[in-house]
Formats: sequence, structure tokens, C-alpha cells
Amino acid sequence: MSAAHSWFGANELAGTIVLNGLVALVAWALSELVLYPTAGGRAVTPIWPPVGLAVALTYMAGYRVLPGIVLGSLALGLRFNTWPLAAMLALAQLAQPLIDVRIMRALDFDPKLERVRDPLILSVIAGPIGSLVAAVLAISLFSSFGARTIEALPYDFMQWWLRDWLGVMVTAPL
Repeated sequence: MSAAHSWFGANELAGTIVLNGLVALVAWALSELVLYPTAGGRAVTPIWPPVGLAVALTYMAGYRVLPGIVLGSLALGLRFNTWPLAAMLALAQLAQPLIDVRIMRALDFDPKLERVRDPLILSVIAGPIGSLVAAVLAISLFSSFGARTIEALPYDFMQWWLRDWLGVMVTAPL
């Protein structure tokens, strides 16, 4: 482990590229794994663990992992959407980890979750606020690109918001 750590330290740019490649691969694989049971129909899942992974990785490794999160989201999005919509949705996925991590750092969040306030910060403040912004962005993009009917937008919004919120609450602490 120390050899890998020293290599990453000596080769910062190459290490960041490798790290983002791994993040993209893990984010894409986790997304595919979550969607696998729904392969026969519309993608409906009550929880979205990749967003919790994105928040946790951004908190631990910093903003340098954001390109990997975008690439992993883009790889999944290309399977379901046109490439312009998939690219815009992948960029919109950055809102959640950026907002959540900023809130967590501003409120002196401790990832050990030993204080009562830390799970509350994650599940009652950061998680819902970041998820709300991500849901607004995603549904706005779906609406702008005509990918959803007007009647489906409120349901899709609630599903996106709650699924991401649960993904942060369940996956990020792990």
C-alpha cells in the first residue's frame, strides 16, 4: 500500500487521472448494478447509491474526483438518453456532491459519525438540500429536451429527489 501511496505522491497528475478512471468505473458499475433488476422495464429504484458514493468520495478525496463522477454518470446516461441530454445530466450530477460537501464542511461535519449532530447534518440538512437542487436541475433538463411529458414531471421530480436523498443517507456513511 505504501508503494502505491508513494507512486501517487510522486506522479500527481497521473495519479489523479488513474483515480478518476477508477471513480468513473466504480460509479458506472454501481449504477448498472442498481438498475440491473429493472432491465426489463422503466428504471425505477427507491434508492440511488451512486450519489452517496459521489458525496463520500468528494468529501474524502476532494474536488479532484469530480471528473470521474461525471464520466461514470455519462457512461450510464448514454444508455438511456441522447448524448446531449446525457452530457448535461452528467454535469448536473455534480450539484449534489458539491452542495453536500460544502454544507458538511461549513457545519464541521465529522465523518466518524460519533456525535449526534453528524448523522443529522448528513440526513436532514446536506442530503435533502443537495438532492433538491439535483432533482430541479435534472427535471429541468428532461423538460427542456422534451424527454418527459409534462404530466410525468412532478412524479419524476419527487422520485429523483427522494431517491438521491436516500442514496446519500444510506451509502455515504458506509
